[in-house]
Amino acid sequence: MNSTLRAAPVPPPLPSADDSSCRMPGRPQASSHGIDRRGKPCAQTPGLPGQLPTAARIVTALSLPRSRAMPAQRTLPLPMTRLPMLPRDGSMLYGIARVDTSGRVAHREISVALGWDPDDRLEVSVTASAIVLRQSPDGMLKAPRVPYIVIPASARHRCSITAGDNVLLAAAPDYGTVIVHTMSALDDMLARYHSAATTGRTP
Repeated sequence: MNSTLRAAPVPPPLPSADDSSCRMPGRPQASSHGIDRRGKPCAQTPGLPGQLPTAARIVTALSLPRSRAMPAQRTLPLPMTRLPMLPRDGSMLYGIARVDTSGRVAHREISVALGWDPDDRLEVSVTASAIVLRQSPDGMLKAPRVPYIVIPASARHRCSITAGDNVLLAAAPDYGTVIVHTMSALDDMLARYHSAATTGRTP
């Protein structure tokens, strides 16, 4: 199963203030602190002053450390119930695909958009509800040579993902990051969202 839900594009947003402390020397890498992997500052969302694009807000919410050379930071669970309220600005790509026996997930559009090269290193983090793979110079994994997203066995085991399972992919291409959710996590997100909607609460 391989389907894609892509947000509609919007006019280019106005640039925000630069934050040079987030840049890495050499080849630009993903950042979760206002600078994308091309070293450009994150623009604000059109029509929503002061709000960063969806990808910037989701990546920031992951609370990932900037580099392994820095003091370790506690990885917090994703604020799943807030995701439906984020503006649709086209900075995220979504898709559902099946995991094979080797942990590979084939979704060509997302793989191409991520732009991982075979020489790139990837860092894997497992949160309470997701697996995060991101481009990092200190990553322990090498990017695959074929257009696949590969979920390591240890991460699959922790999230109870087995061969043949479908997963939800939420990619932030500007950050070289993809977030993998199980279908049970997606069920939980939808249940919480609709439960909050019926009771008048803000999800």
